Amino acid sequence: MRFAGNPRKHMPKVLPFEFKYYVELVDLTDRCIREDKRGFITDAQPILARLNIQPENS
Repeated sequence: MRFAGNPRKHMPKVLPFEFKYYVELVDLTDRCIREDKRGFITDAQPILARLNIQPENS
């Protein structure tokens, strides 16, 4: 699915948030340390920088 850059009431079938916020959510989720999980991200660099994505392009 595509991402909606500006969510509104009547939208086509798209994800209701911006790509960069989705990537940041995935990054934060993967940083959670849990006993039942194999690993976690320890890199302090922001996800967009690690993926080499310029903020204005996200």
